[in-house]
Amino acid sequence: MPYKKILYYQITNALWYVMQSPFILLRYIWCKLRKQPYDRYKRILNIRNELRKACGVYGKQDKDRNWNIVCSYKLKPRSVSVKLRIDSKNDTDYEKFKADIQKYTGCTTGEYHFKNGFGYFDVILPYEPDKKYECDRTMLSIGTASEGVYMWNYKMYPHALIVGDTGQGKSTTMFYIISALLSQSFEVWMIDGKKVDFYKYQSEFDYYLPYESEKFDLVIEMIESFKNAMDARLDMMAEMGINNYTQSPDLSPVFLIIEEWLVIADEMPKKKKEEAQKLIGKIVRFGRAAGYNCIVTMQRADAEFITTSIRDNFKLKMVLGTPSDTSYDMMFGESLEGLSIGKAWVKQGHRLTVVTMPEYTGIDEWRGERETT
Repeated sequence: MPYKKILYYQITNALWYVMQSPFILLRYIWCKLRKQPYDRYKRILNIRNELRKACGVYGKQDKDRNWNIVCSYKLKPRSVSVKLRIDSKNDTDYEKFKADIQKYTGCTTGEYHFKNGFGYFDVILPYEPDKKYECDRTMLSIGTASEGVYMWNYKMYPHALIVGDTGQGKSTTMFYIISALLSQSFEVWMIDGKKVDFYKYQSEFDYYLPYESEKFDLVIEMIESFKNAMDARLDMMAEMGINNYTQSPDLSPVFLIIEEWLVIADEMPKKKKEEAQKLIGKIVRFGRAAGYNCIVTMQRADAEFITTSIRDNFKLKMVLGTPSDTSYDMMFGESLEGLSIGKAWVKQGHRLTVVTMPEYTGIDEWRGERETT
């Protein structure tokens, strides 16, 4: 579908809607006859109007009445893609334009990417996330983006750091992720920092450790056991003459989930914390080739609890909901708009994406299926 140009930058809202009224009426009748949602069309109409108004604000005309701004849009299943060029000396106009669209439409906007002199960003429409999960030996679904189910390529971008304050959707996210992993019978280890959401599922994990206050040595022993298993696989791969687990059909990925690491690390004496972080650092530096992945969840990714050098080796980073003021900067190195509960900014490699989590209240969804296979 080609991009459609935005026109009529300077006319009033009332006049613009009068011009659109025949199309609005036809769309309303069509939606009623086809039993299609009319609200989506109204929201898209509002987005088009706000794009038009923003062009009038940030664009200027020369003496020949030529505009220095070009804007067009294209509909996608879950978003409106915007293509924008502003010939301006003010480098902030692009960001201000996008911020206005987000403010006046009430829709989340994605990050810019630039190509051939144009800036592209998505205005994300409300949508229901897909509850189905997908998983194989190299990729795992972690939610739904505007383009569809969002896949984490953990072979290319190993290890995930998931951050979110209480009530922002971490548990829901982990229910979904764990459901996907265990649907493939992958080996999953769990260190459970809170013993709330996953305690009743402990028998479903290959190794499960509920954290009990001040029993730091057990936590360190389990992380070390995972690291030793990783080392053993690397030695075995060397004997097999391969350098990546995917080169053998007999080797499947293995996952260590450290749930609410901040709860554990905050109680650890300094030396114990350093010992644990050293082991985690080795896993995130050397686990990729062996297929040994670490997933850490926590409320804040402060350097006190997870050092910057370790944090940088988590190649997928997720921040859920509206976090503390410093979380985006610590995780992504930039400021971003907070999101509603159940939505997250996700960075895989260098690309930032807004992802919505399906509502999972447990991991029972896969249990019966797994037990019968």
